[in-house]
Amino acid sequence: MSVRSVAFSLLCSLAGCTTTWLAPNQAPAPLGREVVLRPEAVLLDTLAGVEAIDVAPDRVVVTGDPGALLLTEGDVIVGRRGGGYLRRVDAVETTPDGLVLFTEPASLGDVILEASALQHITLDTRRSAYRWDLGGAVLLDERIGDPSAGAHVSVVIAPGAYAQIEPTFDLTLDWFDDTTNVGFDTAVRMDAVADFVATADGAVDLSHEQALGEQTVPFEFWIGPVPVVGEATITLAGRVALAADGTLQQTLHTEAHASVSLAAGYADDWWSDADADASFVCDPSAPTATGMFRARATLVAHVSTTLYGTATPYAEVAPWVEASSCDPDLTQGVQVRVDSGIDGVYGGSADVFGWELASFGPEPFTFGPWNLSNACD
Repeated sequence: MSVRSVAFSLLCSLAGCTTTWLAPNQAPAPLGREVVLRPEAVLLDTLAGVEAIDVAPDRVVVTGDPGALLLTEGDVIVGRRGGGYLRRVDAVETTPDGLVLFTEPASLGDVILEASALQHITLDTRRSAYRWDLGGAVLLDERIGDPSAGAHVSVVIAPGAYAQIEPTFDLTLDWFDDTTNVGFDTAVRMDAVADFVATADGAVDLSHEQALGEQTVPFEFWIGPVPVVGEATITLAGRVALAADGTLQQTLHTEAHASVSLAAGYADDWWSDADADASFVCDPSAPTATGMFRARATLVAHVSTTLYGTATPYAEVAPWVEASSCDPDLTQGVQVRVDSGIDGVYGGSADVFGWELASFGPEPFTFGPWNLSNACD
């Protein structure tokens, strides 16, 4: 997946005094620049005299010799302890055991003056959390309309179904002088096999989404000496859209393999780009129906990320298959057309970098529809 970079205006003022860090024997940065920190930046985890750190929403409690902890109002502290923190110090209170630092959120722009970085983040796909067993999941089981006369609708996933989600993220940074280059790339791959079984004992027209699972995964990387602590949240949901003139029983055997690559940036305005590579198999059973029908089944993968608790890119990838009848008189029995496609949205925020660019998205994208079979031709 290509990495895209775009120019931003760096809204932070340049400091006259800086700290430069270059690891011994480190290869030059991609654009030949080392990491330069702002003078107010403090790498608190490794500061001399620090024995322990306790992170709370509005303060950081530092245990150690108060006389050795030379921290003042206006310092920007950053570290990976306690799940990661990036804060500006508003006030300092001395205690017998150390210091209480009253803080507010800060940005990477408050810490880093110059840097070049290219980070490729792959979440560990070997973890069982990324593969969900969907067999027996109930997407819908209720009576629609009148409690006594309305249609009863059931949509379940048959045993043996599964879905696996593999997200990756690319982040490029080049901060220098008055400008910076920043690029976000996100890729989400979903592999799924499922039989969706839909039944209705009367006319219906509905759509419904049901949560199927969620997993939160921490990650971190380094920009020079600065630890960047993040978290990815992966959720999976099932979505069904069902319309039928009368009774219906339909099973959709689906196999979906979809890989979607997304990019976004800012060049006078936000832009985004999307590409996809997908293959689908859908083998519907012979339906039992007393009228026209349309049944669409969708698996929805939502992947969102935060850095120091601040939202960054997010993506939703939703491959779907749909079976629909296409003989209005049903004179030849029920004839079925099968289509597939991928829907989704992409967006994010640049707040963590310290630029007044707010957020972009949600930008929708659609691939397809692709006709898999059409018995009506």
